[in-house]
Amino acid sequence: MQWFYPTRLVCIPTHAPALIVGIAVGYAILSVLPQEVVFRAYAAWRLDQCGLSYLPSALISAAIFGWVHILYGSWLSVLLCFIAGVVLYRTYHGTRSLAAVWLEHSLFGAAVFALGLDPMFYRGTFIDQAVPACNGSVAFVPAWSALSTLV
Repeated sequence: MQWFYPTRLVCIPTHAPALIVGIAVGYAILSVLPQEVVFRAYAAWRLDQCGLSYLPSALISAAIFGWVHILYGSWLSVLLCFIAGVVLYRTYHGTRSLAAVWLEHSLFGAAVFALGLDPMFYRGTFIDQAVPACNGSVAFVPAWSALSTLV
């Protein structure tokens, strides 16, 4: 699985600005809200009931959050979601606000789609069909190749 898709970088916002707004709103309501109820609100409540302190609770919640993202077929997705899970748990733990963590997660998701990282977190053909300029059939740069240009 590749992680860097130069042809997708800001492709959706550039070629279909209304679509990126629709994706952001739909993602926030249909995906982020249920995830935050389960992985932050319920997980925090349940882990508090177990008497765990903050750090083990954050790591357990983040590990589960990261692991469920393996369904996208990328260990990088799992790692990035683990890191995001720690950040999101920290926000929820500090504020106890589902709205705050929902907004933060929604912004992370919108950034993923806007930056063209969606192939690591979305399996479907809708975007490629709706925005042919962002079609996945164009040549992608393998991860090792992209990394070698940074070194």
